[in-house]
Amino acid sequence: MSSFPWEVLILGVVLGVNRLATPATYERPIAFWAIQVMNVAVALPVALVGIPGTEGFPALGWLIAGLLLFHVLQNVSLRGTALARKRQALAAREQARKLRALEAPAALPRSDTPLPGTPPSDAPLPGTPAEAPAEKPPAE
Repeated sequence: MSSFPWEVLILGVVLGVNRLATPATYERPIAFWAIQVMNVAVALPVALVGIPGTEGFPALGWLIAGLLLFHVLQNVSLRGTALARKRQALAAREQARKLRALEAPAALPRSDTPLPGTPPSDAPLPGTPAEAPAEKPPAE
């Protein structure tokens, strides 16, 4: 009677995490590097000891260890690319915002041209007391 192949299940979980969870951790350094440490931690015993039940095929352990180490390199490269794209998108958004800010004053009316419905600039504003007319000096 054979036991359940836990080693194969663990390798499947590690490969699944590489495929499914790693892209979601590109912007979370602690989670991303924890997955990469897990890859190396699984690859080393597989390379040094092998996979139980495959003693006749030592190349299988080396192949799986190489695959896990390749995933580490690939994940680091993909993370760098994703973060660079995000930085470029943020820089492009900031550039567009600056351009809009520079173009905005040109769209405003000139200050010497009153807007329709506004009183002339020498008229008192509504709700403010009007200046009292200057008194005439008494006639002699």
